[in-house]
Amino acid sequence: YFYNSSSAWQSFTAGTNGHLAAIQAYVYATDDADWSATLEVRQGQGASGVLLASQTVTGDNTNQRRTFVLENPVRQTAGNQYTFVFRNASTGLTVRASANAYAAGQCHHASYDYNFKTWVLASDWSEAAYRDASFTVDSTEIGTAAQLAQFAWLINNGARFNHQTITLTADINLGAHYWVAAGNWPWGGAELLFNGTLDGAGHTVANVFTDDPARSYQGLIGYIGSFATIQNLTVTNLDIHGNQYVGGVVGRAHGVVRDCRTFGRVAGDSLVGGIVGGAEDDIWDCTNSAVIASTGNGIGGIAGSSRGGIYGSGNRGAISGANDVGGIVGSGSDMTDCENSGTVAASNGERTGGIAGSADSLVRRCVNSGNVSGPFSVGGIVGSLQEYNGSIERCRNSGSVSGILAGGIVGISACHVLNCANSGNVSVAEDGWAAGGIAGDMEAGAIWNCANSGSVVGDGKYDAIGGLVGYSGGGELLNGLNHGSVAGGDVAGGLVGWAGEWCMIAHCYWKRTGSAPFDRVAIGNHDGDLADCRSFGEAPGTLDGFVSIEEITTSNLAEALNAGMLNGRDTLGLPLRRWTPGSASAYPALIESRWSDAGNFTTNWYREAETNFVIGTASELAGLAVLVNAGIRFQNQRVTLAADIALGEREWTPIGRLADEDEGITESYFAGKFDGNGKTVSGVYVDADSALEAAGFFGVAGWAIIANLSLADADVAGDRYSGALFGYLGFSWIINNSCSGRVSGDEIAGGVAGATVGAIFNCWSAVHVSGEIAGGLVGSLMEEGEAVGYSYWKRTGVAPYDLPAVGDREDETLPDCHAFTEAPGRLDMPRETAPLTLAQALNDIIKEYGAIDDIGLYGWTAGTATNYPALTALIRVDGQVIPETLSDGFTADLTLAEVDAGVAVYTNAHPATTAATFGALMSQADAMGFTFGDLAADDAMFAFNPSLAITAFDPTAGLLTFRVANGIDATPQAAMNRLAASSACAIIVQQMDAPGGAAVALHPAVAFYPDGTARAAVIPASPSDRALFFRIRVDHASPSSD
Repeated sequence: YFYNSSSAWQSFTAGTNGHLAAIQAYVYATDDADWSATLEVRQGQGASGVLLASQTVTGDNTNQRRTFVLENPVRQTAGNQYTFVFRNASTGLTVRASANAYAAGQCHHASYDYNFKTWVLASDWSEAAYRDASFTVDSTEIGTAAQLAQFAWLINNGARFNHQTITLTADINLGAHYWVAAGNWPWGGAELLFNGTLDGAGHTVANVFTDDPARSYQGLIGYIGSFATIQNLTVTNLDIHGNQYVGGVVGRAHGVVRDCRTFGRVAGDSLVGGIVGGAEDDIWDCTNSAVIASTGNGIGGIAGSSRGGIYGSGNRGAISGANDVGGIVGSGSDMTDCENSGTVAASNGERTGGIAGSADSLVRRCVNSGNVSGPFSVGGIVGSLQEYNGSIERCRNSGSVSGILAGGIVGISACHVLNCANSGNVSVAEDGWAAGGIAGDMEAGAIWNCANSGSVVGDGKYDAIGGLVGYSGGGELLNGLNHGSVAGGDVAGGLVGWAGEWCMIAHCYWKRTGSAPFDRVAIGNHDGDLADCRSFGEAPGTLDGFVSIEEITTSNLAEALNAGMLNGRDTLGLPLRRWTPGSASAYPALIESRWSDAGNFTTNWYREAETNFVIGTASELAGLAVLVNAGIRFQNQRVTLAADIALGEREWTPIGRLADEDEGITESYFAGKFDGNGKTVSGVYVDADSALEAAGFFGVAGWAIIANLSLADADVAGDRYSGALFGYLGFSWIINNSCSGRVSGDEIAGGVAGATVGAIFNCWSAVHVSGEIAGGLVGSLMEEGEAVGYSYWKRTGVAPYDLPAVGDREDETLPDCHAFTEAPGRLDMPRETAPLTLAQALNDIIKEYGAIDDIGLYGWTAGTATNYPALTALIRVDGQVIPETLSDGFTADLTLAEVDAGVAVYTNAHPATTAATFGALMSQADAMGFTFGDLAADDAMFAFNPSLAITAFDPTAGLLTFRVANGIDATPQAAMNRLAASSACAIIVQQMDAPGGAAVALHPAVAFYPDGTARAAVIPASPSDRALFFRIRVDHASPSSD
């Protein structure tokens, strides 16, 4: 006897294959008290082996010999050692033992062995004694293991439960006996199948054990018909062994399986899956965590094979097989929104993939992070994609990939690969052929808009190694990016290892610094058609030359990639994705996440009882979209931007949406006030893949006011209504906004709004617009009498800038709406009619109205030859805008409130100040190199006192030397340096015959010197023997200087 043991164990050798079901031993409390402990079963000898099962056991002071039935029986293999352990006992335990007479094991004391017995399962649930015969073909609920066993027995004896629904009402443990699957198709016999709905109702079936390797159609349900649905079910501690059509839930499914989860182990010869062995219909929202093992073909974490689609499903278990082995499916058709994190390994077959071993249709938005290896074609997503209509779209791989033909996304492809990214390391197996960051072998088809950042390594013997493609006998490689290293290989290239003459490569870019492993040329064998491809160095990536794509000429990597993306999307109709701008520490990447995804937005700034909100970050702005789309309309509330916001890192979810019954979406819209406050929101990206009815920065607004917002570099693609600022505008006021970028819509598209029943005033658009019905400002005016006026759009007469203002009213003239051409924007209105420029027209309205409701309106800068006007805070005195046109940056980065406050400080001290006098003062300050911010800081404008003094004149050299002072800068040098940097400065020399006489203006060259002086080169307007007099002054260089 061992007394007062707190931890005791005994190992044993299994004498037969089967499932360990019970253990008997003499164990009791030394102090004769009731007791409890943890009973564990571990692999191998000793208490530290792999844990196979664990449960709490109890005893009393009466019975010393106890039999412990395992809650979760454990598969044992004859000849292998196992150990049962008692630990964490509530009191000291006494264990009865004998001398060391058991040669096949030992206990915690090497000289003794416990007196013990073990049992394995030896019966199955189909035996009458274990079934509840009260469950009949008319029953609708299952709440016990015996009822579930009767349900299976009925099916196996011909019942199909056609169109009936059977619901589980409790969790069920099947560990007492072996399971016989419900349904079969015996060779030469009739189909035995379930053809109703089995609803697990969220319950769990545990300990499903089968041990008949020769039988096919194995699973909880062996075979279901085309009217069947299995749903809302979890199966745990699976241990299923079978032949063909072996699945954790269903062996073979002609019906739908959805929302099921599996844990444990599933093994078979072929067509083996964690959820379904062979699927003829769809699988939705299922997850497998079981280990899937086979030496045959068609092995997958969700299904061994699938002729239907697999949607929203994931695998976490390790997968192994021979051929057609995949993390989700061995061989399949459509797969969308699936994810694998389990390792995938094939032993001697041809096709292995992180998602699918082979695929013949669409693989979309799938992610693999598990390591993938196999003997031949191996891909991080798909091993082989060779059907004509097949494609891989928006997939990502981060797992390592190794094979004879290895690709980060696909091993062998003859189809289309779009918008995919690989970050996993790719390597050629020993004596392999090819490896590429995207594809090992591209035989035909196209690879568009893909990126690789993983390393690609060859063995240097007979292989072709490429940053994007290893070997390409044909097809197209377009708009691709590689910044992963390329090493080894018989032939190796930064883009392609070996390219045949029928391979076309264009607008692709690779990292090349000149040092290994980033020292590769584009193509290893210098063949193939290579067009406009460039290398780049460190992040964010500056190309080694300019590329020209459509309207864009650039050496910026992100701009080049996005230009190529737009070319393929808008010209060829390909569903291509946008790229992030990159940074000093990161290269551009395909945009995958959304601002509305959890963790990317914040809503803690919102309080229902408050009426004014100020937001200044991308996450806060995204929170506005989330709140509105959740039904908060912001009625009688105001949102004000406090900073410029860049959204280019993620996809934008529009603020507000139209109802969509098919998608289960209810209508939501913004009904408050949105004051852009002169700020810019840039990089709004709405993808057509979102299938939004109303696409734009705002999806839908009604009874709203939106003002003072600049929307820059927008990229909006939608379905029904698409616009940069709005998809669909209800009754609202939209005033004093600008839009630039691109809008493309399947139906109705506009530069500002797709469709409107609201009012749009004093807005302008330089948006590239395309759609079935398209307008430079608005796609469609939905009702008679809508107000769109005093607004402007870019129209050069050359596509795409050749649209009317409104797409569906091409022949109508809108009130005071005019087109403009290139920057700064000259309007197409009669010469004698003022204003002539976009900025003048916009500012005329601002000067007249000043505000809408309680939102003050910003003005517009004059613009330049390369830039259109931008929002700026105009300077007002007693509500009147100063008449002077100041330089574009004079009030830059200041809000209206900040400018108004600065003016108020001055006018309070000088009550007689008018718009004219204050404007003249500001014009002088602008010319002298000051901004309004400089003047407002510490009330510096009170000290502003400009002066100029001639200090020397050299008539022989014709040089006039002068100094300036401004009353603010402490030294002449500082004042002169400020003047020299001024873009609004015009230095004028006037030549006179006598002081105060008629003057001729000269425009001399002026040189500035470090000592705080400047010298103007004076050349007389005409030769004269008389004395000449000169006067010098500093003028403002704006058009108002007349």
